[in-house]
Amino acid sequence: MRKKSNIISLIDQNRAMLLVILLTIFSCIFAPNFANRMNFSTILISACMLAIISVGFTIVFILAQIDLSIGATAQFCGMLCVGLQPNLGWGLSLIVAVAAGALIGLFNGIVVVKFRIHSFIATIGTMTIIRGILHLYSDGGTKSIDDYSLGEFLETGQFPIWFIIIVIAAIVAFVVLSKPDIKTINGIATLVVPTVFIVLWLTTKLFSPIVIITFIIISVGIFIVDHTRFGKGFYVVGGNAETAWLAGINKDLYIILGFVICGITASLAGSIFAMRLSSMTARFIFAQKALMTALAAVIIGGTQLTGGKGSILKSYFGVLMFQILFNMIGCFGLGFEIQIFINGLILAVVVFYEAYTNYKHDLLKGQRPELLKEAQSMRL
Repeated sequence: MRKKSNIISLIDQNRAMLLVILLTIFSCIFAPNFANRMNFSTILISACMLAIISVGFTIVFILAQIDLSIGATAQFCGMLCVGLQPNLGWGLSLIVAVAAGALIGLFNGIVVVKFRIHSFIATIGTMTIIRGILHLYSDGGTKSIDDYSLGEFLETGQFPIWFIIIVIAAIVAFVVLSKPDIKTINGIATLVVPTVFIVLWLTTKLFSPIVIITFIIISVGIFIVDHTRFGKGFYVVGGNAETAWLAGINKDLYIILGFVICGITASLAGSIFAMRLSSMTARFIFAQKALMTALAAVIIGGTQLTGGKGSILKSYFGVLMFQILFNMIGCFGLGFEIQIFINGLILAVVVFYEAYTNYKHDLLKGQRPELLKEAQSMRL
């Protein structure tokens, strides 16, 4: 009985990864024109924006908060990046856009912490404000430029081989040094996944620059959150605010920083998306789909709505799962409205499941007296 329970728990903890594998196998067998290199590359590229968004979104969730303005932030900052490019160039435009995202996150954090407004309400307000500014800036239309060179490089270009070797060496060294118990399932997965990606890149040139940039951003997020004393404080604050206070951890500072990071990753995602297409639309459906898909992907990845638990890597697999699903739907010739319906259906099922598991988890409260000792080593 106990062995069966452990197997179920293992499946639940790695559900996003398993869903990616199962959907890929199903699509390769049944979906027309799915199993080819170009399509796999398209899936990875289309996942980049949401994957970058999910880095900061996961951190906010770990803090037991939520940021409903991420879609609007990504859209506005992408629009800002494209709009400023003719005068400032891509480099300065990106810096300004990311700074704007950081300020939006700072605003959200201050409103939540200082005014004690629930993040759900606060970020809905921020989303509405951003929508208004976006329409004023773009006249409700689309901003675009005629220079497609950067977008072509991001999608079809290649980094120099020496750069790839350095990135590979850094990722492998990071995994080996940060996983002393490499025999665990998560440890093996963390090592095998980048290794498989590396082999695929070397043999098929599957990974374009935008995908590699996304992997780097995800790796930095994983390192900060899971492998630094500062990053582990996010889990303590989200898991038990009272324990964080007793341990001397600055809860308010962590929450503000969490929203700032979320704003930065959303702005990076929107800006990189705009760079890839050399344009950005003001249509509300863009921000809405980004928010709903990121929300569903992070929850499917195992990040708890109640805080204290989450994984950036698993959130990425959640994003990848949705992109494979949407691509499969396209291969079957089904429309965009089916994508939205399935997205909402999956989100509803996962939220219901999380509510049930959180109810069971509440029955076990008080069974980790060692948490305070853990928290005391993470003061900030």
